[in-house]
Amino acid sequence: MKMLTIVASLLLLFVLGCASQPPVPIRVDLPTDLQIGQLQQAPDNYQGSKVRWGGVIANITNLKSETELEVVAKPLDKSARPIIDSKSSGRFLVRVPGFLEPTEFAADREITVVGKVSGSEARAIGEFQYNYPLIQADSYHLWEERVEPKYYYDPWFYDPWYWGYPRYPWWYYY
Repeated sequence: MKMLTIVASLLLLFVLGCASQPPVPIRVDLPTDLQIGQLQQAPDNYQGSKVRWGGVIANITNLKSETELEVVAKPLDKSARPIIDSKSSGRFLVRVPGFLEPTEFAADREITVVGKVSGSEARAIGEFQYNYPLIQADSYHLWEERVEPKYYYDPWFYDPWYWGYPRYPWWYYY
């Protein structure tokens, strides 16, 4: 019995050790919930404020000593992962010290960032002039790509009691 308990404990630790978790700064909620719209209105009022934002990468640019990510903001779920099917609340720029691989941090990848507001920058999206909030990243987490489940339909399966919708053969619909 004791051996079974030890094996079960080791198996549990192994399974928990394999689970990928975002870094602690990403998981911890911040006391203030600063929105992109607030920052676009008055960026100087929020200089140095800490934010936790996430979204989908739109563009990556490697500069001399840092990498700049343009992110389409999405609301975060309880695990701080962006909710893809939700409406965007705007865009923001993230500056990360060092080099980030453009093939790894490609467009349409999900990212969550914790950092400090360091101002705003006006740039064009097409012909529209857009005011981007600028974040200096303290911590970030690039999420694994979502895998859609694949359903298998067996063409040789035959069930005489199933006629495309749930009913029994003695029920008749008129």
